[in-house]
Amino acid sequence: MGLSVGELSSSDPGYTQADALGWMQKALTGEPQIFDWRAKTKAGEIFWAEINMRAAAIDEEQQVIVSVRDIRERK
Repeated sequence: MGLSVGELSSSDPGYTQADALGWMQKALTGEPQIFDWRAKTKAGEIFWAEINMRAAAIDEEQQVIVSVRDIRERK
């Protein structure tokens, strides 16, 4: 908690905070997003994750719900 998307990403090209914000914008427009991502643990270990983003209205405010699944074994 308290870490930015950039701090939880590998920061390799295609896996930066700016890239993640682009996916979030697409999700906010009502287009759910599912994609693989090079994530980073708090300790700095890089791993593959499946990211699922979708928009939802919570207390009448538009939000993005994000779920992250570790897919190292699948990769």
